[in-house]
Amino acid sequence: MSFLCNKLTTQEKVVYLTCLSYVLNINKRPGKVKKEYLEKKVKDVCLSPTYLDKIKPGTPTAMAKMLKSVDSIVIRRYFVRDMILLATADHELSDKEINLIYGIGISAGISQDKIDDIFMWAAKGIAWEVEGIRLIEEDI
Repeated sequence: MSFLCNKLTTQEKVVYLTCLSYVLNINKRPGKVKKEYLEKKVKDVCLSPTYLDKIKPGTPTAMAKMLKSVDSIVIRRYFVRDMILLATADHELSDKEINLIYGIGISAGISQDKIDDIFMWAAKGIAWEVEGIRLIEEDI
């Protein structure tokens, strides 16, 4: 997490947290879980808990504009990667989540091919995790 603490500006950290909050709100996940997750992420990026009040996800257009305000394309890709990881954390990915993340990423200047690659990478990770569970639990 030193990258998140040491390499990002305070504004970039707020953008990062807002991107994650946006994904949490796509399918209206429970408030308590969302709050606990964001509290942990605020600590991960070395910000004061008071920054939680500044995290207000908006429309997809507003989110894309906020993400595009981050100068580094690498950091924007990192944020989209984490949005995808969060969206796939429950091993389910709705068309709505996919379309919204693609729209935000593309509007923020990330190529569709790069977003495709990140989604494929996340899918491989899920398959790898499921395979690991199968190896442990099979033939009990």
